[in-house]
Parts: sequence; C-alpha cells; structure tokens
Amino acid sequence: MKLYQEQLSQLFKNFVKNADVRNDVLKWIGDCLSENRGKSKKKVRRQNLCLFFSVGKNKEWSSHNPMTAYLYVSDGFLLNLNLVLLNLARPFAEPYSSKLLKIDPIYAICQNSHVHLKDLSKETPFIAREGEQTDEKNADLTFHFITEIFFMAHFCYSSSVQRMHRTLLKINEELSRVQQAYNAARANHEDATRLETAMEKGLSAFFNIKTVLNEPRLLELVNALMSSTCSWLGHIADAPEKESIEPIRQLPLKNKAPKELSFIPELIIENISDFLTFLGRFNVQLFESLPHVNEYVTLVLVFMGDASRLRNPHLRAQLAEAFEAIIPNKQHASGRTLNSSFAEMIFTTHPLIEHLPRVLLDVFVSIELTGQAVAFEQKFNYRRPMYEILEYLWKFDKHRQQVKILAEFAEEHIDDAEAPLFLRFINLLMNDANYLLDEALSHMARLRNNQEAMDRGEWAALPDQQRQELENTFRHTGQIARYTNIMGLKTLIILDMITHDIQSIFCNRAICERLASMLNYFLQHLVGPKRRNLKVRDLNEYQFEPPKLVAKVTDIYLNFAQREEFSIAVCNDGMYGEINFFCKRKKCF
Repeated sequence: MKLYQEQLSQLFKNFVKNADVRNDVLKWIGDCLSENRGKSKKKVRRQNLCLFFSVGKNKEWSSHNPMTAYLYVSDGFLLNLNLVLLNLARPFAEPYSSKLLKIDPIYAICQNSHVHLKDLSKETPFIAREGEQTDEKNADLTFHFITEIFFMAHFCYSSSVQRMHRTLLKINEELSRVQQAYNAARANHEDATRLETAMEKGLSAFFNIKTVLNEPRLLELVNALMSSTCSWLGHIADAPEKESIEPIRQLPLKNKAPKELSFIPELIIENISDFLTFLGRFNVQLFESLPHVNEYVTLVLVFMGDASRLRNPHLRAQLAEAFEAIIPNKQHASGRTLNSSFAEMIFTTHPLIEHLPRVLLDVFVSIELTGQAVAFEQKFNYRRPMYEILEYLWKFDKHRQQVKILAEFAEEHIDDAEAPLFLRFINLLMNDANYLLDEALSHMARLRNNQEAMDRGEWAALPDQQRQELENTFRHTGQIARYTNIMGLKTLIILDMITHDIQSIFCNRAICERLASMLNYFLQHLVGPKRRNLKVRDLNEYQFEPPKLVAKVTDIYLNFAQREEFSIAVCNDGMYGEINFFCKRKKCF
C-alpha cells in the first residue's frame, strides 16, 4: 500500500511539473472534490451504518439509501487523493516557512476562471464578511500553485479523513448499543446470535478504519500540513501584512481582526481540531513525539477565546475538546495515557500558556451569549472537556494565580454594566450545578417509580406495544440520569475546587444567598425524608453516588467555614432548620 501511494503521488508530481497539463490536472482535482463534497456534508447517521451492521432480520437499517454508493466516489478514493495532495503540499508544509506567505486567503472566496476549487467559496468563513465584496470575488487574479494545493489538501482532508473519523465514532457508539441489546437478549438465542454477528461486523469495520487512519505516513503528512497551518493562521490573525511568519509573542491580540479571516473557511480549523481529537482518542502516544506541538497550543490560545477572530462558538468549544487530549492520566480509547511530564512541560513552559485560564473561561461563557447560544444540552457536552482542563491546570500555582487575578478584578468591578468574565463564569457554573443536580434527582425519582411499577406487575399486564414503549422510555430515562449524575458531580467538584482557594467574591450578598440556598436544597434532598425517593436498584449503572455528592456539598460548606457572611446566608435559608435536624440525628452520612 505504501509503495502504491508513493508511486501514485509521484505520478501526480510529474503531471503538475509539466506546464502543459498542470491546469488540467488541477481542474480535474477541483471538480472531483466539488462533486464529492456532498458526501462529506452528509451526517453519519445510524441508518448509514447498515453496511457495517445489517445482518439477517435486522430491519432497523432498511432506510439506508443505496444510491449513495453511486453518487459519490469511495472513501478509499478520497483518502488516496488526500495522500496525493498532502505529498504535493509537503515541500511548503513547515511551520514559519517563508513559502507559506505565498498562500493567498482571497482564493477561498474568489470565483474567477483561475480558481480550480469552485465550491470553496460556499464554505462558512472564520468571521462574517462586511458587504458582498463583489470586486474581490470576481477579481481577475491568478494564484500560486502553493495556494491551490494548500486549500485543496484541506478540502480533501475534510471530505476524507475527517469524515472517516466521524464514521469511526458512530460505529463505536453503535457497538455500545449492540452490546447492550445483546446483553438484554441472551435469553432469546435467535436474537443473541443475530446481534453477535452484527457486533463482529461492526468490530471488523471499526478496526479496519482505525488502522487506515493510523497509518504512520498519513499521520506524518497530516501533522506537517496542520502544524504549518497553525503558524500561518497565527500570522493571518496577528499581522498578515508582515513579510515573515513569526511566533506570536503576546496575547490577547490588540489589533482589529484582519479582513483576511473573513475569507478563510472554517473547515481549516475544523481539520486541525479533528486531527488533535483523533490523536487524543486513538493515538495518544503520537502526541509525545510531535515535533511542533507548541504551534497547536498557540492556535488554541489565539482562537479559542477570541470571538472576533473565530465567530463560531461550536468551533471554539471543539478546540477545548482537542486541547483536552494532552491532559495526562486520562484513559484514552487506545488504552494508553499521556506521559505526565510531557503535559506538565506544555502547561508550564509554553510562552503563552499563562493565558489559558482566561481563554478557557471566555469560551465557557461565550457559548451562552445571545446570538451564539448552542443547544441547551449540547453546552454540557462542550463544557465537559473544559472542566477536565480546568481541573488539571488548577494543580499549577501560576494558573491558580491567574484565576485569582480574574476573581479579584471581577470583585472590584462587580457592579459594572458589563459583568466581568469571572463573575459570569461563576454564575454559569452555579446555574449548571443547579440544573444538572436537579435533573439528576428528578430522573432518579422517576426511575424508582418505574421500577416499583414493574415490581407490582403493572407493566407485564400491558399490551406488548405499550410495554415496549415504556421499556424504551425507561432506558432513555436511565441514560439521561447517568449523564446528569456524572456531570452534576463533576460540576460540584469544580465548584469545590474553586471555592477552596477563592471565597471573597462568593460572599457578595446576592451570590452568597444563591449558593447557600442551592447547597441547602440538595443536601435536604440527599439526607432528608425525600432521599428514599432516590433509592433504585443498580445505583452503579446510573453513576448515582449520594455519599460523594453529600461529601462535595459538605466540602463547599467547609470552604466557607471562616466566612461569617456565608454562615448567616446558610442559616437564613428556609431549609436550614430541617437539614440541621437530620444532620443532628446523624443521617447525613
């Protein structure tokens, strides 16, 4: 395979060296990518996985559209084309190379006859463009070969490697569903056999795709393109008029966002985020040998917390997920964990790493902003990696100190018309804790009611269809309960961690009363008479851990043991007397 790909790449190199055919070759590549862009835009849905899972009587996959195979080329074709383009890009794919200055951002919106990648102009840019800019779109410009290959390589990566990564994740999710169905169907030999066969097919597809995407030469070429793109994007974001590309030395960037960012398509930063996320999930050991890891970190620090340079909050949140990959002692899909000394080096020696706390809190807050709000449930998926990063950086004095500086500034400007960053952060953190824990308790009570109904035989007496619907709803409720239990506890852990070192701003009257009321409310439900409503079978299955929740709530109380304002707020809350009664009777633990 390696020999075949090398020879194929050499063939295309010979083509483009010939001035007589270069234009035709680039036009063929551009047309090919444009005609198959629809394939990468299609979401990888469960029904589209039928080729991997459908067996025997499994009618669940019958909605798959068989015409897809005839409308677009295969994944293998696009992957090979991507390798060709990555090889063509390799001579200039080096961070801070002067050759990167030949990449012209306006190519991405230009629609004249010299542009071979016609559909690139349809992609969403980093930031909104002011006006139609018709002159720039239709300008009779010619573009350097490096510009064409740079954008084609990224466009093809998005259509091939990134799409295969999404497919891999969907197969992984479906394998979990099949595994659950198999465990539940063991009593039925026919169903168990069918599901076992489906699982084998799914595993085969999973390992095939994973092996292809982990091919060493592919990863080497992709890393070269992505790391050099990081330095180029930093150059464009900072000072595109400069005649050399240099590392960014100061944050936040003070100048207005350059208009060039309104040309560059989002898919480029999507590709970088996808590559880092893939490594974090399936090849974490490669991180330790990446020659240009600082460029990736700089990219995250520049764009993740700057909505003026990257408008899309989803992409900035995805950068946090990509950055999470470097956190050590975290089990990855490959079964390995990252070397802690490697991560410590990044978190302590990167020249701009002191800005990470500010950037992290900024993206945490920004996904709630009007006009940038994401789906209510989705924001918790985005915040999960942010919690992991925040928990890890708290181990370092320099980062804790940066957060304390933000807290002190927020306290000094707490009455400003525009709320300071840290104040917005802790308000949202308390909102999250309140919502997640309340939802978790509500779903646990619902599960208990359902289990009691099953024990009384009420469900067994129902018609098959109605009983099946109730069982499906019960499983769905269990999944939501598990998720909210996990995220609720994690949010409490973060709140405890922060209040252990920072109390003053939380003792502001409004914040103090709100926090005390929230803690009292949950402690009442966890230790009072209502706790019986939360007792279900298989607590571990739903990740419901009342002792840990009570311990974390208690830890937060203890963090304010020396703060009279907080003690008064706790005692003034209407639920305090009831909680005090049960705690005295030693029912808390």
